[in-house]
Amino acid sequence: MTSYHRIHSGNPLRRWAGWAFFVCCALLGMPSRTTRADVRLVSPLPAAPEAGFCDIRLVPEQDKAPSCDVPSLPCGPLLPAKLPAGAQVGADLDGDGRADAMLIKRRSGRPGASYSAIYRSTPQGFVLADYHEMSYAIDPVLPRVVVSLGTGAPIIEDGFDEPLTRGRSLSERRLRRWNGSRFATLLRYCKNRQVLAPGTPARVAGQSVIGIDVDRDGIKEVVVQGYGPPRVFRLGSTDGSISEDKDLTLRYRQSLPAHKKAADLRERAMTMMSKASQLPRAVTLLNRARQLAPQDTGIALALADAVLRMRHGAEAISLLEETKSIDDRSNETDCLMARAYEQTGEREKEKIALQSCISRNPATPLQSQAEGRLRILSG
Repeated sequence: MTSYHRIHSGNPLRRWAGWAFFVCCALLGMPSRTTRADVRLVSPLPAAPEAGFCDIRLVPEQDKAPSCDVPSLPCGPLLPAKLPAGAQVGADLDGDGRADAMLIKRRSGRPGASYSAIYRSTPQGFVLADYHEMSYAIDPVLPRVVVSLGTGAPIIEDGFDEPLTRGRSLSERRLRRWNGSRFATLLRYCKNRQVLAPGTPARVAGQSVIGIDVDRDGIKEVVVQGYGPPRVFRLGSTDGSISEDKDLTLRYRQSLPAHKKAADLRERAMTMMSKASQLPRAVTLLNRARQLAPQDTGIALALADAVLRMRHGAEAISLLEETKSIDDRSNETDCLMARAYEQTGEREKEKIALQSCISRNPATPLQSQAEGRLRILSG
């Protein structure tokens, strides 16, 4: 590659030829050999899971008590011998120590229907406690225990499987729990989905549920994983609700082998940050770590810091904006964003970022540094 200094040294004819080459390239819209190629320091992340394709829904549902008007499903109490044909006495679904009965049936006619039902075992006999009706073409799933909590009612799972039709299928599950009066739905999630459209790549996704005591408080949390990053949900203490705990989600992700490897790469990179000659290697290691743990904002912020040390403010801005869209809880993000805007010369945006950095980092060195920079800009 021809260097800038070589063009500006030597005889006048060479200097003239060099400048003529630059002018011609500019007029023709062609890149010159002497133009330094743009170096992309931040590697793009793998394609994120398609939003909504195989999702998790925390939509409150008003589960009603089953009606006694359903044909062939008497409300009870019933002796075991009087349960509807096909009923299976098995797991304790409500946590009272007695085995309950489950049932799947199809009702022909117009309109036909498929349904699943639960008969709770009581001292008086089996009583209809839950009924879930769906289309005749859909296969109901027999309720089962998916998370035993040690005490109280377990978390059970039911749902349906849609058979493959015209290249499409969907299996959906509901997580539910007995709350003392009914089986309440906690969340719905896509168990499996596939779309096999002619001429397009196959789209297939699947998820599963496990119970793990992530915070080691003696109570299991619900972990949904498989399609996209795993998520951890904590049960409400008294109201039977469920909600995602982002701190436990992060803790669980960091316990996975890929995240542990990413943490090791980040630690190695941090030892190189103070030496300018080692910054490219640090950036390489942090990019590898980010590929392994794309939801880890700590790795992304470390990468942004390294990119800023190499004076690539525009790339840092793109990275930080993407990081904020994933998780905006870090107090460092706006401080790094202010440094990036300083490098790109966007003074008004830098001021806004500095003010946010100050408000989110009271009584810290970050606050002092941001206040000093803001005084310079305002003076």
